[in-house]
Amino acid sequence: MQNFKQKKLKAFTLTELAIVLVIIGLIIGGVTTGSSLIKQSQVRSVIYDITNFKNSINAFKLQYGQLPGDFNNATALFGGGTANGNGDEHILYSGGPNANESLRMWQHLDLAGILPGNYTGVGGGTGNEADIGTNTPPSKLNNGGYYIDYGTFNGYSTSANILYFGAFTANSQCNSSVISANYAYNIDLKMDDGQPMNGVVHGFHPTLGTPNCRSSNTAYNISDQTTKCQMSFMIN
Repeated sequence: MQNFKQKKLKAFTLTELAIVLVIIGLIIGGVTTGSSLIKQSQVRSVIYDITNFKNSINAFKLQYGQLPGDFNNATALFGGGTANGNGDEHILYSGGPNANESLRMWQHLDLAGILPGNYTGVGGGTGNEADIGTNTPPSKLNNGGYYIDYGTFNGYSTSANILYFGAFTANSQCNSSVISANYAYNIDLKMDDGQPMNGVVHGFHPTLGTPNCRSSNTAYNISDQTTKCQMSFMIN
C-alpha cells in the first residue's frame, strides 16, 4: 500500500511539473510576442512621424509661401525669439546657433501652431548640436531623433531637403546609427521600395561602407542584427 501511494505521489508530481513547464512556456511566448508587438508599434511610429513632418512642412509652405526654417519673414510674424531663413527653398544644417535653418524649422512649425513641440531653434554643444527633445523631435524608437538638411547625401542623385532619423551625436546632427537592418527594411518597404540606396527612403550606416546594414545598394543585410542603420527620407 505504501509503495502504491509513493508511485501515485510521484506521478502526480510529474504531472504538476509538466503543467508548470507549459505555463512557463506560455509566459515566455507571451512576453516574446508582446515584445515583438511593441517593437512593431515603434517602427510604425517612425512612419507616422515622417508622414506627419512632411504634411506639416507642406502645410506651412501653403500658409506662408515658404518652407519652415528657410522662412525669411519669421521674426516679423513670430517675434524676436526666432530667426529668419534666406528663402532659397533649402533647409540647411549649418551657420551656427542663430542661423541654423534645420533647427529653426521645428521652432517655426511650433510657433505657427502646425507641429507643437516647444523647440528652442538654437543649437547646443559647439553651436550646431541637435539635442533630441530640446531643439529637434524625439522618436519612440531606440531614443532616436530627427533632423533635416539640404544636399545630395547618401546616394541621392539630386539635391533635396532630406529628413534623417538617427541617434544623438555630440556637437552635430543626430546622425549616429539607430535601428537594425531588419526594421529599416520594414520601414523602407512600407514607405518606398525596400531597397536601401534607391527611391526616396534610404538606409545606411553613417560611418561604414558596404557591407553593413545593407548587403548591396538594393538589399538590406537583414541577417545582421548588430550593426545599426541611420535612415533618410527625401522631402522635396
